[in-house]
Amino acid sequence: LVRYAPAGVIINGNFQILQFRGRTAPFLEPPLGQPSHELLKMAHPGIVNSLKTAVLTAKKQNSSVRTEQLSFRYAGQLRTVNLEVIPVNPLAPKQDREFLVLFENQTDSGVKARITKKSASRLKTTQAKANAKASASELKPYTVVEREELERRDQMILQLQQELDASREYQQSLIEQFESSQEELTSSNEELQSTNEELQSTNEELGTAKEELQSSNEELSSTNDELQKRNQELFDAIENLEKTEQRFGLIIDSVQDYAIIMLDPSGRISSWNAGAKRLKGYESEEIVGQHFSKFYSEDLVRTAYPEMELRVASQTGRFEDEGWRLKKDGSKFWANVIISAIRDHRGKLLGFSKVTRDLTERKNHDDQLREINAGLEKRVEERTLELRESEEHLRAFADTLPQLAWMGDSDGKVFWFNRRWE
Repeated sequence: LVRYAPAGVIINGNFQILQFRGRTAPFLEPPLGQPSHELLKMAHPGIVNSLKTAVLTAKKQNSSVRTEQLSFRYAGQLRTVNLEVIPVNPLAPKQDREFLVLFENQTDSGVKARITKKSASRLKTTQAKANAKASASELKPYTVVEREELERRDQMILQLQQELDASREYQQSLIEQFESSQEELTSSNEELQSTNEELQSTNEELGTAKEELQSSNEELSSTNDELQKRNQELFDAIENLEKTEQRFGLIIDSVQDYAIIMLDPSGRISSWNAGAKRLKGYESEEIVGQHFSKFYSEDLVRTAYPEMELRVASQTGRFEDEGWRLKKDGSKFWANVIISAIRDHRGKLLGFSKVTRDLTERKNHDDQLREINAGLEKRVEERTLELRESEEHLRAFADTLPQLAWMGDSDGKVFWFNRRWE
């Protein structure tokens, strides 16, 4: 508590006062005109340069900075103050850090006691020269008033020297800050240019991917049209089943791309074509008589999914689905399944026809296209966000520069400038 007893203020990194602690006069006074909480506008002119230098140094080093024996005149009297700038939250992000500025007021009696060696040496030299001159001229030594005047002048010289040193430190700090800002701005510009190029490349890749996806969609649409056409042809052939058993067998065996199976009303396999053998791997003699749920996973069988397919086909005349089905060797394939109810002229259910086609290749192709599209969209969103954040950081940083900064295109048109121009 003793350390923080002196008057002071809490400021942010932009020299804005957030809180007053104790009586800050005569070090800080409200400025004339528009009200302001800016530290440098309220600071006494005799300490403003040293104060700014101390804050910039503490901000740069993220550590406490102390400046002692700053002299200034207030109400006709010479005063001395010690400044200390202390980071309040040094672990916070740079833009969120705050600082405690303390003003340690020195007593008037302590001013004379803390005159620097350089000032005391000057005073002795001045007095010696004056005494020597008086002796050489056979004059009396200086009076008390004259000595006080010399001491006052020496104190003024000391104050001016301190102000000059503070000004030099402040100018050096500005130079270092300017060089650092220039380097950061150059680095940010290069990063922004690189990000723009990468975003442009990503947009081109996305455009290419969209064209490929559109082409694939067109191919898929054409394939679906072809499939519908072939399904219709197959339905036409099934309608002629009752006319001739031989014609039916020839049609069924001639289709190699489809597994065409006849089921009885309970779902047991009654016929098996060559396409079914090629697709599922079973010979006719080992599968005929088995229930068609043999091609479904255990999870689907437990939920009575195969029975549901037959029930829907019996009620509506047709059931179509796509999903994973099992082969003889236990491997899976993505199947398009169409189950149609077969009835006689009286409407009696005779059984079902089950047509299966392997669409695994198309399924994998569609999944790859979706993954590529999702990945590209995510990448564009991420790069767009990074670019926006980088641009916002660059603009925010440039707005804090004490210099005028602007950006223009190759034609010399300015499309951005910092707040220093305002």
